[in-house]
Amino acid sequence: MSTARKTTSRAKPSAKPTMEPTAAATPQATAADRVTPVLSLGESLGKSLQGFAHLSMAPDALGRIQTDYLRQVTDLWNTTLTSPTEAPKVKDRRFSAEAWQRNPASSFLASAYLLNANALLNLADAVQGDEKPGSACASLCSSGSMLPRRRTFWR
Repeated sequence: MSTARKTTSRAKPSAKPTMEPTAAATPQATAADRVTPVLSLGESLGKSLQGFAHLSMAPDALGRIQTDYLRQVTDLWNTTLTSPTEAPKVKDRRFSAEAWQRNPASSFLASAYLLNANALLNLADAVQGDEKPGSACASLCSSGSMLPRRRTFWR
């Protein structure tokens, strides 16, 4: 009985790569050549973040959201520790499959996900910003016709 191996041929690339290496990728690159792309990225990020400068949040709202979150996550954790074999009940249809409900670890993860999602929605709702007068969003949102429906989790 022969044990011949089946060999496969690998296709060779038909064309040369079209991209030339950047100065930072060559062995002769100086430290300045290597730093320039990083600085450029930092400048772009800085310009992007300037758009958030007009946003703020009331300290009492932030404190309330943090307190509620810590209470809820502590309750979830304590429930999991006291009843490790009993899965917490998840009331979200995305986690209605039996596998989510039956497995305590999966149910805990689903509950933690929903708790975090709800906290992030609360944080987003609490952000205060200056709307530019005359913008399409300002006129539509002030009339109430385009206000987004807030999806609530965990309740």
